[in-house]
Amino acid sequence: CIVLSALWSSASGAEKWRHIEKYSRLLYLPIAVALLDSPVWRRRALAAFALAMLLTLALSWLHAAWPFAWARATRENLPHSHSIFKTYITQGMMMSLFALLACTLALNRARVFERALWWNRPPWWVAVALLAAINITALLHGRTGQITLVANVLVVFFFGLGGLRRVLFLAAAATVFASLFFTSEQFRTRLNSVSTELQAFREHKAVTSSG
Repeated sequence: CIVLSALWSSASGAEKWRHIEKYSRLLYLPIAVALLDSPVWRRRALAAFALAMLLTLALSWLHAAWPFAWARATRENLPHSHSIFKTYITQGMMMSLFALLACTLALNRARVFERALWWNRPPWWVAVALLAAINITALLHGRTGQITLVANVLVVFFFGLGGLRRVLFLAAAATVFASLFFTSEQFRTRLNSVSTELQAFREHKAVTSSG
């Protein structure tokens, strides 16, 4: 569809090629699906993703205390953001998916891990999910990660929990949200800007990631 629409688009040739090159990466999806045809390789892929995001999470928190030079946020001169390898939008979205994965591992440990080790116990993954959520809401500049985090919280709430655990999870999420809202001016500002950008998008004034 991208290639066909480029035939009659009024965009420049460079802009057309930029979009084709970007969305051509979707062609990796059928290759990945074909390779992940066994539970062993699916677990390995999840483990690789988890390790990559754990590294990103640890470096992002380190950057909050020590803004080392090679981090993406330092190179782009973003004083209130702590993105590491990619843009804050990409890190926010991937970190929200990682928070969902951490919640899933905490809730379904017996079905995911073959042996009980210190690193696969539920409290560890609950702590990781909280650190990832705070990273998105307090340490990153963008709002897209916050929106995807809300979506993933709803996924856990509706599909991963039941009964008393659902009530406790909702209470914990509300407590974290309220704490960030009342203690972080940056979080309040970004949250308010989401509604502003949505209104601007509805009025066809601007197109933003949140809109």
